[in-house]
Amino acid sequence: MKKRIIIISLAVVFIGLGLTFALHKGASRGTVYLEPPSLSIQRGQELSINITVEPAGWGVSGCEVNLTFNSSVLQGVSIEVGGFLGSSPLIGLEDIDNQAGVVRLIMARIGSTTTPSPPGVLATVNFRVSDSAESGTYELKLTNVGLANEDFEDVTDFTVRGTNLTVSP
Repeated sequence: MKKRIIIISLAVVFIGLGLTFALHKGASRGTVYLEPPSLSIQRGQELSINITVEPAGWGVSGCEVNLTFNSSVLQGVSIEVGGFLGSSPLIGLEDIDNQAGVVRLIMARIGSTTTPSPPGVLATVNFRVSDSAESGTYELKLTNVGLANEDFEDVTDFTVRGTNLTVSP
């Protein structure tokens, strides 16, 4: 009787572990994305795009992100650091290259990292739509996205989403 109870108990544990692994294997644990998800704007207007992180269970101590854009349509104006990495993170790189059409950010949290980190805005990038921009829909993409956890190890279990900008006359 004891042997049967032990075998049943072990079977329940292994089934539970298998289900837990199956549920986590295909699911992303976090997202780095641009918001709003889409935006309509006219020539000559200014707009703000947030780079937002939803860590979904892990702590984030540092990041590297490139935001690419069509430089014939947009010109980067400024970058405002958000509160995701604390009130005054260490800035390794904060650059707008309007010729190449890329915003580059490298930042790290100063002090300890809470696990899990709450979702938040990493940075807000302010743009101006060119007066000569052609009407149409343009994609802003996040590339070269890297996150480091509370132990400064690479986080690899996340998805990345960009946004679409529609320019009208």
